[in-house]
Amino acid sequence: MKEKVFIESYKGINIYFDPVKEVFLAIIKEDYYVKDNGPYVINEDGNSEFAEVKSVIDDFIKDIDPFFVYKLDRFNGKLYGPIEIVAIRKDGAFIQRTKNGEIIGINKFDEEQYILSTSNYEPIKNKIEKISDRIKIPQKAVERLNSSKNKYIKELEKLPNLLTIKKQFIH
Repeated sequence: MKEKVFIESYKGINIYFDPVKEVFLAIIKEDYYVKDNGPYVINEDGNSEFAEVKSVIDDFIKDIDPFFVYKLDRFNGKLYGPIEIVAIRKDGAFIQRTKNGEIIGINKFDEEQYILSTSNYEPIKNKIEKISDRIKIPQKAVERLNSSKNKYIKELEKLPNLLTIKKQFIH
């Protein structure tokens, strides 16, 4: 039995040629597609044209001007990132490029946790960090500081996030 032959990676999706079926196909990794039941295969039983597979990928992935977001951990107020958003899928899920260049999908249920990097972002982030640094003091003070920190976390949650900016990309 012949193995599938890797042809190229296009928009972070690997395209192969299946010599048994004599078709080109694309296999989208599970973490890119954010799907529980394994990888999604484009053109598994379809047309053998290479350009057609690329066309399906183009329809599936809409390139956008990259922008940066930070992921907010609501429990401790920590922000992780910056995270580069590079595309949006046809179903509305955003695609990120990791620090090591890997392309993966963002779970649509987590979009509110990704805060757009704006001029309002830094001052609020700095206030949370200062409060978090002081939380190593007596319990009453900790409660006051946590209350204050939670107030700023709520401010961050009001900033634009992936869910609120999605309307720009989906018509």
